[in-house]
Amino acid sequence: MVRVSNYWILLLGGGLTFLSFFYIDRHERLDRVSILKSNLVSVENKINAELKKVDLMIESLSFFIENTPEINQLLFEEFTAPFLKELNGIKALEWAPLVDEAERVNYEKGQNLSVNSEFYITQKSENNSLKPAIHKSHYYPVQYVNPLATNEKALGYDLSSNTKRNQSILYSLKNGVVSFTRPIHLVQESNKSHGFLAIKHLNKSKYNSSGVVLGVYSMSIFINNILDYEFDVLDIDIYDSSANNAVLYTSKEKDYKHTDKKVFFEFETIAADRKWLVRCFDKNNMPIYPHTLGAYFVLFLGLLLTYSLFVIIKRKENYNTLLEEEILNRTKKLIQLNSQKDLLLKEIHHRVKNNMQTIKSLIGLQARYVEDEKIKKMFQSSKYRIDSMALVHEMLYKTDDFSKVSGKAYVLNLINELIYSFKGENNDVELKEAIASDVQLNIDTAIPLGLIITEIITNSLKYGNNKKGAVINVGLKSIGKSNFELSVSDNGPGFVMPNKENVKSLGLRLIDRLISQLNGTKIKVDSVDGTKYIISFQEISN
Repeated sequence: MVRVSNYWILLLGGGLTFLSFFYIDRHERLDRVSILKSNLVSVENKINAELKKVDLMIESLSFFIENTPEINQLLFEEFTAPFLKELNGIKALEWAPLVDEAERVNYEKGQNLSVNSEFYITQKSENNSLKPAIHKSHYYPVQYVNPLATNEKALGYDLSSNTKRNQSILYSLKNGVVSFTRPIHLVQESNKSHGFLAIKHLNKSKYNSSGVVLGVYSMSIFINNILDYEFDVLDIDIYDSSANNAVLYTSKEKDYKHTDKKVFFEFETIAADRKWLVRCFDKNNMPIYPHTLGAYFVLFLGLLLTYSLFVIIKRKENYNTLLEEEILNRTKKLIQLNSQKDLLLKEIHHRVKNNMQTIKSLIGLQARYVEDEKIKKMFQSSKYRIDSMALVHEMLYKTDDFSKVSGKAYVLNLINELIYSFKGENNDVELKEAIASDVQLNIDTAIPLGLIITEIITNSLKYGNNKKGAVINVGLKSIGKSNFELSVSDNGPGFVMPNKENVKSLGLRLIDRLISQLNGTKIKVDSVDGTKYIISFQEISN
């Protein structure tokens, strides 16, 4: 044990180590949190700036449609080409005029002048293929699209036939502003990534009818192009707050969830008529204590202090050695005393067992001088009862645990000895057991239990003869803490159990007394198939 005079070494070493670690950890955390925050500001500013570009692009395209006479596909492509090159994430730009049901046939025939095949206003079928649109009051068929090469099938597609698109069209028509759709899966993307549409509804102008202009955006390209170095330290998830936090984008693999990380920072940004929730996660656990040069310095300092303590402790090695030798000697003495105690207990159980065998022999000698068969049977029964008690002490003598005996081994040994005593070696008794191997009994429980079993088995062997051969079933199991259940049955003729006050048999009275001693209950079942005892009892505390 360290003396009070040496405590200052432990205090000094521990104090310097913890202060150094705290200093390095605090400053490194502050530096890394500062880096994270600067990246978070950059993410927010870049996303907001790009959304403004989307709004400006839609307004510019709207102005072009409203003020340009005789628009055609070529003119539309020339005007929108710069947007496709400069804007991040944009997949296509489209114009879809408003067509009433009465104008549908003429509109479809008029479009045949500009395409090689027949033109129909279409919508998606159940298997996502295109089919002629069902008749309704009005349509918004795509008339011009850029780029046309990858979106030719979109020509004639009725935007209002899709619920998400139609909701944004109606919102823009009502409020006269740009509207974003809920998250959608883009058919242009092979990995089915999320995207959105930026839509604005135009009223009829001097040159063109009413309709909608829209931009198709891929969210993965949109975010990955505007953000760069921020992904070195951040993972980013974006949700549509206006659509029950539907997923718009994640920087991780498909279906990945940040279940093992807490949100480091989140903010909401206005995306036209919707709110996007942007959540940022610390990708590299940067605020966690870092392994820097300062940390290695602290390690070196800790080792130096440890060495100093070692030198001081070494000076007291002789004292500690003497103390350890004294403790070792005392331990050896305790082990010897404990061993002597074990030997003494073994000897006690052995002598008790021998004394009971002597008593048994004396009873046997005495029985030889008795001619009355009834009295001889009483002597024999006493010998069986002594055997059941002697067996417990014999098992305790042969084991290292002097507090418990195996319930299974004890019961089986006891019954087999009774069968051998009654029937001899070549007997026709079949013993069937269902005894749990984990049942352990203390001596105060085992002895009365053994006497109960002795009385029951003795009766079965005396009166349970059967032409087909005797069968004895025995079971013992735990039914709770310190509670057990014993079952014994035979295939004999059975008998009717008299009332308690009419019991004259010493064996039956003894069974009742022993069951009471074990705080147990007995259920006796009599039938033509034999006699069955079921006894529930408790372990007697030592």
